Amino acid sequence: MKGNTLSILSTFVKVAQYNSFSEAAKSLHLTTGAISQQLILLEQKIGFKLFERHSRGIRLTDEGRTLARVVKQNIQDIESTIAYLNQSRN
Repeated sequence: MKGNTLSILSTFVKVAQYNSFSEAAKSLHLTTGAISQQLILLEQKIGFKLFERHSRGIRLTDEGRTLARVVKQNIQDIESTIAYLNQSRN
């Protein structure tokens, strides 16, 4: 997969959080095209759709909901571990 996998997964979690490509793009200071491209690459890599795309927006698939929950928890764990390690150095 082109790009940083962790970054792409973080982008996916942000889109899932906002349920919107455009809101996630604003939050991440990216274009909606960049967001869309990252998610297409991710879907191709993992072999299933993460979002159902409709004329009125997007909705997570069942697989997308599961992946979003797991990735979000893992990102939180990584951030907590880094904070702990930084604190223990001081």
